Amino acid sequence: MAARRYVCKRRGCDRARERWQDVCSGCWQEVPQTLRDGLRQARERGLPALARQIGQNIVKSLGRKPARAAGDARAAYYRTAAMMGERAEIEPAE
Repeated sequence: MAARRYVCKRRGCDRARERWQDVCSGCWQEVPQTLRDGLRQARERGLPALARQIGQNIVKSLGRKPARAAGDARAAYYRTAAMMGERAEIEPAE
C-alpha cells in the first residue's frame, strides 16, 4: 500500500508536507516569527485546540501563493497580444 501524500494547505501551493505540518517547508519560511513562536509554544504546552487555531491563522495569513514570473519578454508580448485580440504572428508594416 502506498504511503499517503500530504499537500501544503496554502492555496496555490502543491508541494508535499509532513502529516503534522500545516504548510510545506517553503511556505513555512514566509510565516511571521510571532506566529511560529506561538504555534511552537502551544504544541509544547499540550494545547491542541490552540495549536489548530494558530495553524489556521498561519494558512490564512499566507494567502494565495503568487504565480510564477513570466519566462521572457517575447512570450509576455505574445500573451498580451492574444488577450487583446491581435495577431502576433503578422509582422508590422514598414
